[in-house]
Amino acid sequence: DPLGGSDGQEQSLPPPPPPPVSSELPAPRAALRNAEKDRKATCGFAETVACVAIAEYRRRQPSDWQLRQTCVAAVVCRRAPAEAASAAASPAATAEFFAAALGCGTKFVAPPEGEEAGEADEGRGYAERSIVRDLHAEPLARRAFKRFLHLEILSCLSGGAGGSSAFGVLELVGGTEDKQLRLRPGITFHFYSSSVPCGNASIKRWAKGGQGPEARLAEGLAPDQYPQPGHSKILFHARAEGQICFLEKCAARATLAGEVGADWPAGTRPFDGQFLRSCAGGVGRRALLTCSDKLAIWNVLGLQGRALLEVLPPIFVETCTIGRKFSAAHCARALCCRLQDFIPGRVADLQDPFRIHHVAVLGCSEKLDAGVYDGEGAGADFSDASCLAWALGDEAAEVLDGRTGLTMQGGTSLIAGPTFRALSSSWRMHLGTGGQRATAAEKHVQLAEAHVQAKRLLEAHIVKQCVLRKGTRSGDANGGAAPKRGETSCRVSAPSPETVVPPPSDELAAAIGRLVHCGACNMPGALQVCDGLGV
Repeated sequence: DPLGGSDGQEQSLPPPPPPPVSSELPAPRAALRNAEKDRKATCGFAETVACVAIAEYRRRQPSDWQLRQTCVAAVVCRRAPAEAASAAASPAATAEFFAAALGCGTKFVAPPEGEEAGEADEGRGYAERSIVRDLHAEPLARRAFKRFLHLEILSCLSGGAGGSSAFGVLELVGGTEDKQLRLRPGITFHFYSSSVPCGNASIKRWAKGGQGPEARLAEGLAPDQYPQPGHSKILFHARAEGQICFLEKCAARATLAGEVGADWPAGTRPFDGQFLRSCAGGVGRRALLTCSDKLAIWNVLGLQGRALLEVLPPIFVETCTIGRKFSAAHCARALCCRLQDFIPGRVADLQDPFRIHHVAVLGCSEKLDAGVYDGEGAGADFSDASCLAWALGDEAAEVLDGRTGLTMQGGTSLIAGPTFRALSSSWRMHLGTGGQRATAAEKHVQLAEAHVQAKRLLEAHIVKQCVLRKGTRSGDANGGAAPKRGETSCRVSAPSPETVVPPPSDELAAAIGRLVHCGACNMPGALQVCDGLGV
């Protein structure tokens, strides 16, 4: 019987043998990493600005554009509703938003080095400034914004749109011979960057992260309303460690990590204070500062540059919205607060409106890249040299070669110096020559002269306050070795035996206690001097 034994009864089958055990471990699953981490927005206004900028970037990128791992910056215009210009504003009215300029890129054209740099300079356009040297997203967006303003001026002066520019940003004021321009009421500009700007803003030290005071000030505001900056005066206690120092862009291999006590972000090094460098034919070229430093300078001098001051007042942004790696305290420090003393009354001969303009720093949750990296060690790849710039009024975006500063076809860019000079010549032809125009021209000449003077004063201020000198403390007139990382920046000098140091009064001791608590300053019988506090 196949199912039973000799007695005819059923018997169970023996259990199957266990499967063979492999000595090899299963292959590990590929690591998955989000291109951008989830984050919280400061307010609805930041989300609005980010969505407008990202949507415009996706509309303007060429059909064969494959870049995901990149940085995008934009200048977004906010046009208040007509009712908002009057006292009786309608609560239901909402503002209009549109992108005025766009930049996308992570490259810069490094200057030639060595004794043979002169010939290379001439060939690559350094002497005549015919190339775009800085192709990071933020400078590209600012250049594109300048082009947008040039096109708007041409539109306005040529008599189109009934005295208004093509996109309703500028308008003519005064008589027909006067031809003065101004921003239309209710127009404001707002900066967006998909990632924290390179340089000082990316150094996450000396302050705690978070959303900052703007999050509290934005409570109850509609998504089309922005908060005012809530920046208090900062007591910079770590100047010697590079807390407010300016940095310049350099090749990654030239980064001076830890030279003076701070680990500088990759591709940057401390600025040496030389704004003008030697170049071919004796023509100077500007130092290539980081994007954090440039944004701080634009918050003093405006986005428009000097040439446009012939017909326009200076233009400043009201807010700065940032995506990846946003930290309010670090961004506020880098973009405006480290120049908090650059104001008339604190700086001799400085004239309004050129002064530090604090901006509301906002974080957004909207992602530029919502993709996922697959594989261990996968991360952002910024090796592609393609960069992009677009100004409202241009039919298509321009693609630039980050290795040369020219277009992909080798031509001069629409946002390069020669193109701006040609645009300036075009709109100057439309300016009147009558007496009223002469009066207006004199006013704008004075404004341009004030801009030049403010730029000179700002450079001197930066050299004095924001340059980290090798082997010395920033702001220490007597010099001395810089503290190593982890050490205190306080100087404690013991008095001589003949010196009697009286104890501070109770009031002074309480005041000092409220300002700072430092372990090195708790030494009895010593004269305490804390950098940055004057205590």
